[in-house]
Amino acid sequence: MQNNVTGPSIANLIEVAGYAISVEVYPPAHEIPVGSGDGLKVLYGSIVLLNSNGKVADRRQPFSVPEFSAATTTISSERGVSDQKLGAVLLRLRPVEGTSDKYIATKFRSAEDVPVNTVLSLPAPYYKLAPLKFNKVDSLWWDVPFKGVDFFNLSGFHFQFITGSGRTAHSPLAHIQFWTGGKDVNCGVHNHAGDIFCQVHVSLSAGTGNGGMARLKPEYAKCPQDKYNDLGPEAFDHLPLKELEEHGGIWERGSDGKPVRANPAGVVKYPWHKWQAGNEADDVDVWMAIEFHPDVVDRAVDDGQKAGEIEHPGGRAIRKGGSLAMISEKDSWDDLDDVVMLV
Repeated sequence: MQNNVTGPSIANLIEVAGYAISVEVYPPAHEIPVGSGDGLKVLYGSIVLLNSNGKVADRRQPFSVPEFSAATTTISSERGVSDQKLGAVLLRLRPVEGTSDKYIATKFRSAEDVPVNTVLSLPAPYYKLAPLKFNKVDSLWWDVPFKGVDFFNLSGFHFQFITGSGRTAHSPLAHIQFWTGGKDVNCGVHNHAGDIFCQVHVSLSAGTGNGGMARLKPEYAKCPQDKYNDLGPEAFDHLPLKELEEHGGIWERGSDGKPVRANPAGVVKYPWHKWQAGNEADDVDVWMAIEFHPDVVDRAVDDGQKAGEIEHPGGRAIRKGGSLAMISEKDSWDDLDDVVMLV
């Protein structure tokens, strides 16, 4: 498909747990619509949020939340503006019309009760996407010990940059997927030993009341690794997440602030951690995982994550399963002239 793109580009992706989730791309210094109660999670670049007097109320960047701490993604400002030089790529989480309170997601007794609506639309002649759904983790191809556990996954979307003069090279930005966990569920202590990403999570529904990220305390690291899942809550630092709160990444950082790579393959070094569902309520937790490529974090560190001071990489793309929605660009935003949908 050919299409002039001189302003924002928005793709509505999916509705999950009462939130309509879209990915949005903004040119530099562009006004960003701000909706009270919306969650905004920056994937690339930065945004400045302004109050009614035009003064800066907040500045958001992909990795501005301190390590293992919680911060809301919701917006209370009057206006938003994208980075002066880079622009912004962000996820918007907007309460679906009809939810009882736009600041609080509806609670769900089970994963089957969590509403999911795949809304990403591909133009003809491309295939229509099959509806996405939560699948019980013990039914997936992974070799995981979760037989009979109230733990579900919905694999989501990949986002990529387009690079190179031929518009054929793809540089990964991030992947998102969704999870649910029932009351008291231990979602598995792990350290991403085979993964090449830097991950954060956003809570969509705190159904168990006090569920969130749990990080193994250093003094328990000497226990046999195959016993980590048997350790009690005293062995973990616990960070509960409320609806639309995110946490700062917990990957290990070097003296330069960049993710520590565990081996030449580029695997990122993590402490042992897990999502631990709470015990204060009987509904399920629902959360979104955002898995950034570590090169994106490296570049952000190199540029100091200062608004307007990050070099433009040269292209944007949205990928879902076998389909790829790409926003191509030449040398600058002024030359951005087409959107290509591929399968």
